[in-house]
Amino acid sequence: MKAIRRVATRVSVLAAVVTVCSLVAVQYEGILARYLSLQHQVDDSRSQITALEAKLVKQKNDIRRLRDPRGAIPEIHDRLKEFGPDEEMIYLRGVPSPAPGAWENSH
Repeated sequence: MKAIRRVATRVSVLAAVVTVCSLVAVQYEGILARYLSLQHQVDDSRSQITALEAKLVKQKNDIRRLRDPRGAIPEIHDRLKEFGPDEEMIYLRGVPSPAPGAWENSH
């Protein structure tokens, strides 16, 4: 009788330990899934912040350039397809035209 009781006690303790471990594992899996989801959101936010910061720098440079008449006049000429009296316009066939203001970045 004692042997049966001892075996039953050991099986009960083992079942309780397995149950507790299973509950902890289920809780940990939920926490881990939430953590990974939040980590992806943080990574996406960081990449968006980096892109927005780069855009902000470009916009500030454009504003600084366009405030100066020496920077604004070429932009106006590019957009209107006009040129000043001491300027010449050269058209090249087969070469795509650059974006407005692109020539300034190459200097």
